[in-house]
Amino acid sequence: MDIFESLYDVIQNMVSTLDVEELLKRVLDNAILGANAERGFILINEGGKFSLRIARNIDKKDIEAELSRTVIKEIMKERKPILTFDATVDPRFKNAPSIAMSNVRSICAIPLLRGENLIGVIYVDSSRKRGLFSSDTLKFLTLFSNLASIAFENAKNYSQLKEEHKILKRGEGFGEIVGESPPMQRLFNLIEKTAESDCPVLILGESGTGKELVAREIYKRSKVNAFVPVYCGSLPEGLIESELFGYRKGAFTDATRDKEGLFEAADEGIIFLDEMCDIPLSTQAKLLRVLQNGEVRRLGETKIRKVKVRPVAATNKDVQSLIKRGEFREDLYYRLNVMVVHIPPLRERRGDIPLLANHFLERYNKRYSKNISFTKDIVRNLEKRLFRGNVRELENLVHRFVVTEDIPPEEKTSLDKGLITLEEIEQNTIEERLRQFGGNKKKTSESLGIPLRTLYFKISKYNKMNREP
Repeated sequence: MDIFESLYDVIQNMVSTLDVEELLKRVLDNAILGANAERGFILINEGGKFSLRIARNIDKKDIEAELSRTVIKEIMKERKPILTFDATVDPRFKNAPSIAMSNVRSICAIPLLRGENLIGVIYVDSSRKRGLFSSDTLKFLTLFSNLASIAFENAKNYSQLKEEHKILKRGEGFGEIVGESPPMQRLFNLIEKTAESDCPVLILGESGTGKELVAREIYKRSKVNAFVPVYCGSLPEGLIESELFGYRKGAFTDATRDKEGLFEAADEGIIFLDEMCDIPLSTQAKLLRVLQNGEVRRLGETKIRKVKVRPVAATNKDVQSLIKRGEFREDLYYRLNVMVVHIPPLRERRGDIPLLANHFLERYNKRYSKNISFTKDIVRNLEKRLFRGNVRELENLVHRFVVTEDIPPEEKTSLDKGLITLEEIEQNTIEERLRQFGGNKKKTSESLGIPLRTLYFKISKYNKMNREP
């Protein structure tokens, strides 16, 4: 490809897309093509640590492959382009394990610089023959990287401005959900991404965190026709199947007419299965078939009805423990566990407590035609509470305050007696995170910011302590 044609393509990339990931794909594809390489990689500097953002081949397909970290370290150190005629004999790289394993011969790597800042690296290589890249390749990729750096910075800045605008637009909440803390901002972002797809959703959160509110916000941002909530825990075992799947007149004693089920009512929409773990095992098997095949059969009928329903399920229970005890079907869990939304408990977003308290105060002042306000001491008192019942407990407390103009002292449970030690706080936090991530220790260690080895040590330590009399 002509050098000017390739550089023109980079400029076009810079002005035609502001999506960071799409831009990186286009830049790397042009770099591979312009250098006549077999494959390429782009690494981005994220807080001083270089992470691999994209790896592709000459066919413009994403690949999973290793690149020479020795070359990357050299770029980071010298901040200068690297060109090697044959990496297998080059004294700088011949002992690198990745070079030996992949038999890479020709390598060209260019730093992405913005002023004095090293923002990333473009790396292309080939195992076909040695000497594939020349000084002209180096000149091309150097010019190329200068334009790519500008394009990347523009796209990244646009993405940040877009995110900041989104946060400012949200103000103190997100639809019916109130909160502005970092954990809630992450939740709001996930809700928006979840709403863009049609995959099943599993909402996990303690009692009182607002699982139905999250489900409704997903619905409001989805292009679907219906939202049908099903409160599984309130339906008797004998009625849940007729409610979910419908029935034909005469199917049982009280079936005096044909009735469509909730799945039919939710056709082309969302069915929200609140407290899904309360669904009986016998019904779970039938529910799984509906979710797999999109087919419903009313009780007393042989006719199959096709439905297109997006399931959104929620629970406050440890599903993995229920599966181990044989109380919940593992195959149904994995059918629902496609997009997982974790709602943080109130204790993990204490900065939102004054915001929530004033939100509920305004609501109940309006209901009772009052004009009561909080003192600073009351707000401080609220911020110190444990709120085991989460947002629902806070709302009830504010409701009571508006009615009685008094904040009662916090009720102590057996867990609250005496002073809580740092070890107890740490143990409770680890247990909570393990529940959130379904027992996945790698994700738990990452969320806590500790090495996996340290997490295993702490789990072992607390298990021994709990066994002691």
